[in-house]
Amino acid sequence: MKKRILEVLLILTLMISIFSAVATPASADAADYDVEAALTYARQHWNDGVGLCAEFVWNCVKAGGLELSTNGLWESYMVTTGCAQGICNALGVPYKGVKAFDPIVLGSNGYAYASNNPNLNAGDIVFQYCTTCGLTPHVVICSGFNSQGVAKFYAHNVAKNDSPIYLNSSGLHGKSSCNVVAKFIDMPNTNPVQPAPSLPEKDRGCACKQFLDVDHSAWYHNDVDYMVAHGYMNGMSTTQFAPEEITTRAMLVTVLYRIAGKPSVAGLSHDFSDIDRKSWYGDAVVWASNNDIMIGMGNGKFCPENNLTREQLMVTLYRYSKYCGITADLSVGANRWEQLVDRDRISSWASDGVTWGVYCGIMQGDTDLRLRPQDAATRAEFCAVIHRYLEKVC
Repeated sequence: MKKRILEVLLILTLMISIFSAVATPASADAADYDVEAALTYARQHWNDGVGLCAEFVWNCVKAGGLELSTNGLWESYMVTTGCAQGICNALGVPYKGVKAFDPIVLGSNGYAYASNNPNLNAGDIVFQYCTTCGLTPHVVICSGFNSQGVAKFYAHNVAKNDSPIYLNSSGLHGKSSCNVVAKFIDMPNTNPVQPAPSLPEKDRGCACKQFLDVDHSAWYHNDVDYMVAHGYMNGMSTTQFAPEEITTRAMLVTVLYRIAGKPSVAGLSHDFSDIDRKSWYGDAVVWASNNDIMIGMGNGKFCPENNLTREQLMVTLYRYSKYCGITADLSVGANRWEQLVDRDRISSWASDGVTWGVYCGIMQGDTDLRLRPQDAATRAEFCAVIHRYLEKVC
């Protein structure tokens, strides 16, 4: 009899333990979620190398004061849906799956707009839900909105913290294609969204105002605006310029061809096995190669999609200047040359071009006085260099 009583007590103990692990009570202080504390944590830890986005957001929410469970199912925060379950439990609201959260209204390019999202606020948690796969591959925390009303997010594994995220994408989680929509949890104590501020008067007529990813206060804004206004560069889409994307050799040769006025290439040919004369850069390659402005990369290839390095950019502008018969003022950046700390990293074949670029003031180096000659040039950097070249040299 005593043995039977012990068995019953043991079973009851196990049942209580299991119930406690699964039915963790909601936090009594859920309404005291500190948005600024959560975002402060996000700012400080966005690039700490955390393995998964769900773990990062989980820690942001905990820093905001929610008592996320440490037992059983709710500890599966390393799975994105587990993160959603844990947050719902801490808020004391039923979890109905990520699909049950209110969808964020997206623009045609996939960005979230403040004017269309009166319920999305800084501190809210946003999930990317794949309607093709039924998975939730990504989770971020909303950090507010930029000057154009585009929602911005913190996540540890995006290229730049506090940046807009393109939500419609393909190739996520190893799938050949997928369609991603945004769902979010409305967190307590988040501030109501203010109407998206209008652009300053001086920016309303700028040529790049349609590009939602061009910050009008950024260092590169005037350069991008100049290139777009003169028809030398286009966006990657009607709403994206992609200033942080890498410039390719095809982009450079096309821009120079436009600057030159698109000279006739009738009767000219090329010897590159990887160039289709009918491509958008075909005539530009024929023009540049026949005038020794851009040459191939060896083995009969031009490699149009290769990243354009900063030293390749300088060498090409140097050759273009010779083609145009331009004599640059080499006193502009003469004092700069000796200050550059990595000038010994310039490739021997690029030495004349890079030296020329520094001396005439179109290649200045970064804030740490580094040329970074082998680094790929971003589209923003490319715009700045070409803008300086056309104003200071041509």
